Amino acid sequence: MATKQRTARFPYIFIGLALLFSGCMVGPDYEPPVVDVPDVWQEASTARVADGEAALQTWWTVFGDPTLESLIERVQTSNLDLKQAVWRMEEARAARGFARGELLPGVQATGDAGRSQQSENVVPTEEMADATNLFSVGLDTSWELDVFGRVRRAVESADAQVKASIEDYRDVLVTLYADIGSTYVTIRSLQMRLDFARDNVESQRETMDIVIAREDAGLVPLLDVTRARSNLANTEATIPQLATALEVEQNRLAL
Repeated sequence: MATKQRTARFPYIFIGLALLFSGCMVGPDYEPPVVDVPDVWQEASTARVADGEAALQTWWTVFGDPTLESLIERVQTSNLDLKQAVWRMEEARAARGFARGELLPGVQATGDAGRSQQSENVVPTEEMADATNLFSVGLDTSWELDVFGRVRRAVESADAQVKASIEDYRDVLVTLYADIGSTYVTIRSLQMRLDFARDNVESQRETMDIVIAREDAGLVPLLDVTRARSNLANTEATIPQLATALEVEQNRLAL
């Protein structure tokens, strides 16, 4: 009789030991490293950006340029690097869902159906004259007891991966905004320089015509004509360089 009681108590003792060990076999909690950083960043300590009213998160609105603001808005939906970062976040969240799923019981259902009938080429008998239908249904349930904390640590790792993917997305976003702003300002600068160079060419060409006329009249030496032609040629040579640089920056912005 005593043997039966000890046998009946054994499953409860085993469950109690499993619960006891589950609290002490997980291992120490992860402690992030301490990094010394300034209390306030220099940019964050300023109430305004470039004497404007825009916050750091929307610094491009300081310029009051609708084209630049439109480019910033479009990059959020059309940039491939940003889309890749978004899908990495989704991938990390899906992995976290799989990791959490291991904490829950697993259920597997099976089903089968069949039908048999005697061939017409065989002489029928009373036992096998009618068709026979066969059905079977099964249900299987399993659950892993996370005694040593493997699943819980996997969930913590998946949570950390999700947070890291979110920060990667933000990093890509900040980098894109900076690249767009810098490239856009460079394009506007090159456009202005190109306009100034073309205006200078027209002005220097008129100056050269005047110098040639004065040289024909004997009022200035030939050296002045040569100098005027040299200045005009130098200015004209800068136009293809500026045009090429402008095209490069425009292609970079499009990319």
